[in-house]
Amino acid sequence: MTGLLRTRRGARLVLAALFCSIGGTLLAVDTSQPLKVCLVSGSLEYKSNESLAAFQQYLEANYRAKCSRAFVEGTDEEHLPGLENLADCDVMLLFTRRLKLSGEQLERLKNYCQSGKPIVGVRTASHAIQTWLDLDKEVLGGNYHNHYGAGPETDIKIVDSAKSHPILAGVKPFRSAGSLYKNEGHAIDIDVLMTGAIPEHTEPIAWTRIYKGGRIFYTSLGHPQDFNEESFRRMLVNALFWTTGRTPEPKQQSALSAAAAPEIELKKDIVYGTGGGKNLLLDLAAPKGLDHPVPGIVWIHGGAWQGGHKGEFENLIRDSARAGYVAVSINYRLAPKHIFPAQIEDCKCAVRWLRASAESLHVDPSRIGVVGASAGAHLAMMLGAMDGADGLEGSGGSSEASSKPQVVVSYSGPTNLRSPYPEISNTLIATFLGGTPAEKPDAYRLASPITYINSGDAPMLLIQGTKDPLVPYEQAYQMAEALTKVGVPGRVELLLLAGHGWEKKDNARVTRATFEFLDRYLKP
Repeated sequence: MTGLLRTRRGARLVLAALFCSIGGTLLAVDTSQPLKVCLVSGSLEYKSNESLAAFQQYLEANYRAKCSRAFVEGTDEEHLPGLENLADCDVMLLFTRRLKLSGEQLERLKNYCQSGKPIVGVRTASHAIQTWLDLDKEVLGGNYHNHYGAGPETDIKIVDSAKSHPILAGVKPFRSAGSLYKNEGHAIDIDVLMTGAIPEHTEPIAWTRIYKGGRIFYTSLGHPQDFNEESFRRMLVNALFWTTGRTPEPKQQSALSAAAAPEIELKKDIVYGTGGGKNLLLDLAAPKGLDHPVPGIVWIHGGAWQGGHKGEFENLIRDSARAGYVAVSINYRLAPKHIFPAQIEDCKCAVRWLRASAESLHVDPSRIGVVGASAGAHLAMMLGAMDGADGLEGSGGSSEASSKPQVVVSYSGPTNLRSPYPEISNTLIATFLGGTPAEKPDAYRLASPITYINSGDAPMLLIQGTKDPLVPYEQAYQMAEALTKVGVPGRVELLLLAGHGWEKKDNARVTRATFEFLDRYLKP
């Protein structure tokens, strides 16, 4: 590799390969097997063993789910037999109270919670482990500091903005006999789904959170009488499936659903426009027999603006179609033969084509997202930030449609090309823009997504490794600050010690984060 990097062309070849390394690494959520739930129980005050045993019967009788147990025995608060089941579960349901775990058992639980794996926390999970009270603030996002006195029943209300959340499907407000927990000062990044009220006091009682890329659900409900409420049981079922990126699947529908899951249509080499006098091609995947509008996604490959191919995202557009989207993966013109703005012109053309073809493809033109990797992530952010008045639309076709998407997901994308980069990346950027910053100052400004940020831009999820040798992770911070100033929502997810891309162990985490973000803005 060292010899290759001594030449400009060699650097392009090696680094283009690195920029391509992200494409196609994500894995779809495996729905072919029943959901594996580990029930962790040890809240003696609330009879969690009895409640969770009954819930297990309900869950397994009605849904495609299989439970394992880690239940306390008697009044022993220092041991939790069965914790080894965490190693082979899809999600943990945690309902313990002030257990005094230590040694290997405490480390096993900590490792699970701190790994970004799905968690559903119930009631005393906010103070589940006396020897690790930071679990509440660090992982669950709460701030439990005692509870109001017993006596008045708690009136439960669904937050207006959360009424369409999948966890609340089939859930109706009810009253709980449990005392209301105090959670003032909770984490600012939780999404509150339900509140509880007693005279003179209202508190959040159910929320979601993303922790290290994993989905978290917590509720301070969980009194023994709550487990007799169908709405409470339904909420827990929804949460278990939602945290794992799955949809609750009733048992009687399992055979039909399993057979229907792979039914998608894949079409290759569709012409979506022209660029440089040649046809621009894309591949398209959609649910088979689609007869109603669904959201669309444009996937944009990486390759340092100089390499890569739409075929790298074939698995991902298939997965997107299985998730209920019409998805396309596009080719675009490449440097050095075609320098900026050819690449963004082609990407804009692709979004316009998808929107202009909405009726025939059964795409909702008001719900289009874009996802890109590396150089493709840069182009995706350009799409999300630029307005029609900013230009660079090109003349590739479908000029009557808008090129602005409603949501953007970026995998390791550069946001400001005028910032310092490693020398290894400067070569690639100069090739893309046709010169150095001194030679092409306007191009460096116009090719930076951060240049165009305003209050009307698409929400953005920026996933970035902290050991990326090509795109410094501070790039994501710059974009986050710019979006914050104008009030555009989104978030940054850092993969600690990850490079330009990530290892297989992070695939499920990135998949969950991506589709959770897309669903939030495209499937209201």
